[in-house]
Amino acid sequence: MRKAATVSGTVTSARDEAALEGAEVKLLDAEGNAIGTAITGNDGAYSFNIRILDADYKLAARAEGYVSAEADVENLTSSVEKNFSLETIAKQISGYVKDFATGNALANVAIKLMDGETVVAQTTTSSEGYYELMIDDPTKSYTLEASLEGYKSETVDVPELADDKVMDDIILIDNETLGVEGVSSQQLSGSQIYDIKGRLVSSDGDMSRLKRGEIYIINGKKVMVK
Repeated sequence: MRKAATVSGTVTSARDEAALEGAEVKLLDAEGNAIGTAITGNDGAYSFNIRILDADYKLAARAEGYVSAEADVENLTSSVEKNFSLETIAKQISGYVKDFATGNALANVAIKLMDGETVVAQTTTSSEGYYELMIDDPTKSYTLEASLEGYKSETVDVPELADDKVMDDIILIDNETLGVEGVSSQQLSGSQIYDIKGRLVSSDGDMSRLKRGEIYIINGKKVMVK
């Protein structure tokens, strides 16, 4: 004769699958009334022993810093397992910083996430030029500043985020490259000119479409038009 059934499971982070200690899981009846509450331990586990079978239930899980989630338990007749993988409210941005002239990774670049004039988060790039930052409030837009001694600092926009985002590479131009002299029309005559993303701007050296202060690839060399 059936006397009871167990509804159990674990609560983990969807980001890294780590168990969430201190998460709250509520058991609700078909009318939405809370009839039990469990707090997960360091293993992220919870369990309810339910005596009324052949009934519908609902589970609601929440943890600080995570998006709450629910799960239905329909017509409970025997023990079931319901696991929760909670998404973080905070979102992560990541990317690489590279040298303009060589394309090599730049280490120890100071990366700052700015909300106006306020520094929200900051880090430095690794030896591979990699950085990552967590944004606690991804519903706002920010700017990302990258700076390194001997290079011109760069700022890029960070839009509102619904998910983690891998940013485009940040390219820093060293001060020596910034000092390149203007390119003459004679040097450009008949040359193919590409923008920094490799798109053909001119096939005959025509400078009319070039913008001052922009970087172009001319005869295989990266130069700034002044």
